[in-house]
Amino acid sequence: MYFKAIYGEPLNERFCFVKRYTNRIRFPEVDLKRGDTVIHTGEEPLARREFYEYVSKVSRLEVNTIVESGGEYLLRTKYITFLLNNRLEEIRLRLYSLSNPENDEKTTSGQLSRFRFIIRMLKTLKFQNISIITIADRFDEDRIRRLVEYIERNSLKKLYIVISEQLDINEKLGLIRAIRERFARYQNIILINNDFEVKLNLGKSELDKIEIKSDVKTKTINLVIRGWCSNRCPFCTTRIVAAAYNAPIPLDDPERIISRIKAENEKLNGAFLLEIVAVEPLEYPYILNLLSAAKDTGINNIKILTNGRALKDPNLLRRFKSLGVKEFVIPVSFYSPKSAEINVGDRLAYYDFLKALKNIKCLDGIRYFFNIMISRHNYTEIEKIAIFLEKYGIKDYNFLLALPSIEDERFFKPYAVRLSDLMSKIAGIRDKNLQERIILSLLYNIPACIIKRYFGESMLKTIIDKCKVIPNETISAKRESARYKLAKTCRLINECPYNGICTGINEIYRRTFGDEEFYYK
Repeated sequence: MYFKAIYGEPLNERFCFVKRYTNRIRFPEVDLKRGDTVIHTGEEPLARREFYEYVSKVSRLEVNTIVESGGEYLLRTKYITFLLNNRLEEIRLRLYSLSNPENDEKTTSGQLSRFRFIIRMLKTLKFQNISIITIADRFDEDRIRRLVEYIERNSLKKLYIVISEQLDINEKLGLIRAIRERFARYQNIILINNDFEVKLNLGKSELDKIEIKSDVKTKTINLVIRGWCSNRCPFCTTRIVAAAYNAPIPLDDPERIISRIKAENEKLNGAFLLEIVAVEPLEYPYILNLLSAAKDTGINNIKILTNGRALKDPNLLRRFKSLGVKEFVIPVSFYSPKSAEINVGDRLAYYDFLKALKNIKCLDGIRYFFNIMISRHNYTEIEKIAIFLEKYGIKDYNFLLALPSIEDERFFKPYAVRLSDLMSKIAGIRDKNLQERIILSLLYNIPACIIKRYFGESMLKTIIDKCKVIPNETISAKRESARYKLAKTCRLINECPYNGICTGINEIYRRTFGDEEFYYK
């Protein structure tokens, strides 16, 4: 598994020229295991005494190290020797931006010349795993091509291109499209957008892994697009898994997706509904191409799961309507700028969301459904989020429990809320209708014994009656849609009178928090 050690704040300061270092260092707050890897990034790690102390300590646990560096310290043999003696896995040489170079040493030529000397030293010492990482705030084809040739000529591993955070969404998508169209054939280019690592060159097996399926009974096509998102939701499974395994996400080929949509549509003899989900579908660079192709195929009923930020553009919203989008499902986990910064990593998401809500009111013909996402970071503020939505006239909302789908408890525990803590908080809500609505939404995520303990037998029976539970079929369907395995692991499960309707608890949850809270009494 891979973890990050971040030096300084914010992360983008790793590309600044100024040698000023803050005191803030965030080392992984987990118990590292043999074979784990720590990626050291941020302000120059090799300038910090704490870096050497930490690497020396974890290397004794057989933990590997990846380090990003501007290369100045690597010109001296003692620093390279230290790294090689402490389980170095990869060096990423940081090529600074050219927006405002201080002197000739900061130009591309000067930096690459220095890198050439460092690369020669490393390869002399039999170390081959070397990459270059740089930042892009505009499309400079000549510079990227020069870097690609440099990578190939020196037999380096990867070229990481970080998309500048100073660009807005449309500028980012334009830059990503331009890089993909010119350089998709190169296997060693990785784009980093909002911390998501995305690879452009896909092998045949990856090209064919487009996640699309159809349901004959409902005549529905379900499409999952691989990509990225402008939010940094701490519970996002895609982000967590990609970071944990240091595995870049493939950027799906639009032509392949379109051909698969047409094939599934023919299989259904005309689809009634196309459902599109992704990390963030509206930030897929070719989303309008896909919608246009779907409309040409005869699909005029499209449902999209989105964070809603792109809907701040009224012209884009009208375009979606003209292309057959009939419904947006929007997850919400904040109610203020500060809450947005905590729950999605960007306070600007709050203002984008407000603009989207205003546009939604002004355009008819599209349905909107909101899911309030409950996580460890906001479970104490559920009522405030509901009040926030109702303030803007949103009555159609649901509640979902956000549990990351990963089997390593070190990635699960920081983001998952303990169910007994959650239920205790819900029990304190004065609005009984809202309270019942929350429990009704979470019935398939929370074992019945917990609901009974906090709300009594009568509340549980009322909710079950309202939900009209059909035990076997319904639970099976809910498990299928949850995308992670649910296992009945309560200790007294055989004696539980709600065994027919209770979904049990997730196995990773049991390993993380134990199962004492699930005793049926």
